[in-house]
Amino acid sequence: MSKLFGKVTIRKKLTMTTAVVFFLVLSMFTLVVVFSANTLLLQRERQNVNNTISKVVTYIEKDWDSDEELSPEPLLAALYSPKNIYPSIINGVLSEKRSLDGQVAVSNRLYSNQSVYVYDKKGTFIFTSEEDTDSPPGMSEVNKLKLVSYKGKRGFLLQVPIYGKDKKTIVGYAQVFHDLEFYYALKERLIFLLIFLEVGMTVLVIAVTVVVLTSILRPMRQLHETMGIIIDSPSDLELRSKIESHDEIGALALNFNCMMDKIQENNQMQMRFLSDVSHELRTPIAVIKGHMDLLQRWGKNDPEILEESLEAASHEANRMTIMINDMLDSIRVKGSFDNHRNDTCDLNSSIRTVIGNFRVLHDDYQFYLNDSEGSDRPAQIYSQHFEQVITILIDNAVKYSPVNKKIQITIKALEDEMLVQVQDNGEGISKEDIEHIFERFYRSDKARNRTTTQSGVGIGLSILYQIVEAYRCHIDVSSELGVGTRFDLYIPFAESETTTPQIEG
Repeated sequence: MSKLFGKVTIRKKLTMTTAVVFFLVLSMFTLVVVFSANTLLLQRERQNVNNTISKVVTYIEKDWDSDEELSPEPLLAALYSPKNIYPSIINGVLSEKRSLDGQVAVSNRLYSNQSVYVYDKKGTFIFTSEEDTDSPPGMSEVNKLKLVSYKGKRGFLLQVPIYGKDKKTIVGYAQVFHDLEFYYALKERLIFLLIFLEVGMTVLVIAVTVVVLTSILRPMRQLHETMGIIIDSPSDLELRSKIESHDEIGALALNFNCMMDKIQENNQMQMRFLSDVSHELRTPIAVIKGHMDLLQRWGKNDPEILEESLEAASHEANRMTIMINDMLDSIRVKGSFDNHRNDTCDLNSSIRTVIGNFRVLHDDYQFYLNDSEGSDRPAQIYSQHFEQVITILIDNAVKYSPVNKKIQITIKALEDEMLVQVQDNGEGISKEDIEHIFERFYRSDKARNRTTTQSGVGIGLSILYQIVEAYRCHIDVSSELGVGTRFDLYIPFAESETTTPQIEG
């Protein structure tokens, strides 16, 4: 059992569940952040490209006072006036970064990661803001922002037309390459940072969850170990959990201890019951065996001994029958409540039925029934269970009224319930015994020492109490030694006036 507990523990389940859920949530958060940041950064980079190309084209068109196509020398004269700036023209390409005094006209309108290239109307490369005049990006689709790789760098490339003086004639093309390596580096660092935070936070959550769950579940493990000890040593019923936490586990431990108290109490009662039953059965069996041996040897030929032996055997057999019936009744009554809790009963009719049965069995007793107005109203109890209760009460009165054999049964209709009283004029019950009479297997010392067949084994009143509790009734007992005992049974009225037919069985 310990191995099974170690394989799949609550701590492992909760830790893994928390880690997976937290990891998934962080992953979704990471994706949202990366996607949002990527969208915003790319949007900004596109806007920078559009702003730059617009400034460059406006600057060139402002100074190009002609409808002729662009060429290096006229472009030099138009852009760099007064003539104190002398960019170099190499192989027919005007290079602004090779300006003699370092002053520029176009580059100061660019971002540090941008380069401008100008082509004539035919697509011939004629201007660059960079030093290299040998390998321009080349002509591209007009007014279409493209993602390209140029000189080992990734970036945006945008090409737009340049118009002449009439604003209609295309005289050339301007092109901007926007280096995105910084964007890609920033994106990679952001992803790395988020993944690092995601993994780190997940590990931290796992560690915190393990520590917290270990602390929370430590009492549970202690309770499990206590249960394991009881499983290994079932006879050690005095073992109790020492958990004192004020939470659900503490409540569970308290219930466990209460359960063990009940089990120990029930075990003690069963041990006492077994002792009582073994004692009770040993005597009648020994008596029967003794008489049978006597008859086998020589008593069967003596009519007087034969009659005495048969009478004694019958007497002891009756005692054993009563004990066995009591035990069977205690088992049978447990499973018979669920389908009858809402049933109703005519108490007056049921009591008359029970009294009739007792008059047949005990014709030397007098049974009196007093019923008041309204005693025929239906009560909330199943008829067979009520008859069993009345049978137990009257049988108990008969057992302890060997001299004054008068039994009084009274039915009264109260405001919200029915009152059924069973009064005898018998031996009475002591104050010490009256507190325990509803406990299973309990019998007073006086009853325990009886030699008649009427004493039973102390189960009847415990069965009665189970029925009373099942139907939310209550019962009071008043008694005086040498005077008699009265049981007052209170049964709630039924909610409707309909009664449930009595079922024989």
